[in-house]
Amino acid sequence: MNDKDKEYNEFLEICNKGNENNPTQRQSAPQARTTARPGRYLSLKRMSAKKRKARRRKIAVVSVLALTVLVLIIVLICKSCAGGNYDNADLSGLWHYDQYTEYEFDGEGKGCMCLDGSNHFEFTYKAENSTLYLDFALDYVTDCQYTYTVAGDKLTLIGGKGTAEVGKVYELTLVKE
Repeated sequence: MNDKDKEYNEFLEICNKGNENNPTQRQSAPQARTTARPGRYLSLKRMSAKKRKARRRKIAVVSVLALTVLVLIIVLICKSCAGGNYDNADLSGLWHYDQYTEYEFDGEGKGCMCLDGSNHFEFTYKAENSTLYLDFALDYVTDCQYTYTVAGDKLTLIGGKGTAEVGKVYELTLVKE
């Protein structure tokens, strides 16, 4: 054995003795780069500030979305509680029943029943799901409801609660809108 081989063996023995004395010791991980590449890595302070801004931005966006959804839900609830599907505009105009009776609907919930051209009975109305509800202003005139259909210039009313004859059919013709 030459001198080189002896040195090599001694070196291996020293290394083996060092590993036998402390077997749990691990080699340390390579150190991270200490110099940052320009524009690539930010300092820890700068990084956390950027994360804080991103977190604030995310919270603001989520808050705005939640508020929008909440407002939408409130609007839909209010719309559903406001009543039903009123279609008062279908009835707007002056409707002629016979030579003595006319009904006038303004399309916004107010109307008048005119008898003989001299007796006028004002009412409010709502048209909901093919049912017409009349609420007369005078207390001695009975409030009533009809089932109705509109086909062109014909309004068909079928007497219901509060009418003179329940089930009687009344055909009205549109005189003017």
